[in-house]
Amino acid sequence: MRIFSRKQDRYREPVPSDHALPDTVGTQRPLLQRQAQPDDLLQARPGAGTGAGRPAHDFSRMPLYPDRGGGGKQLLSHELAHPVQQHPGKIHRSPQGPKLGKPTISTDMEQAREKGREIGELINAGKWKPGNNERLVHWVEFFEGAARESFLHGIQDTTGKKIEEFEGEGREHKDEFATSADTNLIIPTSEARVARGGFKVAYAAQVYEEASESSSHSTSVEVYTDVSGGAGLSVEVPVLKVAKFKIGGEAKGGRRSVERDEEKKEQKKANRSGRTVSRSFTIQKLERDVLDYRYVKKYVAPAPIAKEVVRTPVGHQTEVQSGFRIVPDEGGAPWGPFWNVFSGTLQVEGSALPHVWEVLTQQQKAIAEDLVFGRQ
Repeated sequence: MRIFSRKQDRYREPVPSDHALPDTVGTQRPLLQRQAQPDDLLQARPGAGTGAGRPAHDFSRMPLYPDRGGGGKQLLSHELAHPVQQHPGKIHRSPQGPKLGKPTISTDMEQAREKGREIGELINAGKWKPGNNERLVHWVEFFEGAARESFLHGIQDTTGKKIEEFEGEGREHKDEFATSADTNLIIPTSEARVARGGFKVAYAAQVYEEASESSSHSTSVEVYTDVSGGAGLSVEVPVLKVAKFKIGGEAKGGRRSVERDEEKKEQKKANRSGRTVSRSFTIQKLERDVLDYRYVKKYVAPAPIAKEVVRTPVGHQTEVQSGFRIVPDEGGAPWGPFWNVFSGTLQVEGSALPHVWEVLTQQQKAIAEDLVFGRQ
């Protein structure tokens, strides 16, 4: 029988499988095992089979370099079938990418804060995508207790975006001294962007009456409010259409005392009836991507004196959170943003608007005072 080398046309005699290697090896490396035939390779030891718990084939007689042709592939497929036959239902294809599984718990606060900063920097750079939220959930569940708080603070401090926790109505447990509540942890993962649906609010203030009799003079101001927006604007405006303010003499007296000291005589205030001032604000509607991580927060003993807080994950999803920001048209720092809250699996639409009206109501009164005191 002749065996042909793959690299050369000449042949050499086969070496028996139990033949020891010579002390010196020539320029041509001998095969370590004889070239077996397909029937020899498939021959099993006595009692061998394909069932679970029985020994596999004897590989000692197989060649070092099996045939890469059809016979070799058939042999390889045959041998790979044994793990499946011996362990039915337990063979799984490895998933692509890292397998997170149930994370190991860590209480390392420094590690947690550093990991939070790392994620925060990715968010700031605009490199965080909704598909990365599985990684974020992994780290939220990886850190526990104070380490978890350090992780969230690391993200918040780096991005400057507040991480909020919305806790639902508490439920009492009759079988134990505890209460629990459905909770949403909202982690912003993108910058805020302006969306359609904003509106404008304009104020026009006018002095309509001013009395200076005796020392208890006062000034009355009317502030007119106009709300405008694009088509389909459906915002209920709780700000009064016409608001009337009476600025009392006690507040005005502090300002005029300086004038009296300078002029060293009492001055009679000139009537400013009809004077007006106006200001306007643009209320921008905003959107941003967030991770809505839901869990049940259980207080062992009534909150807030609970001895222990247990968090049981419920689920998570990527959401687009809506909100508003108030921008003064005359310039200056904006107010907000104010964001909608979450309850369970739902975002409460319009829940940010009460904060908007609170600011605008304060500005309505402020413009009346600025008109009376001459502030611009």
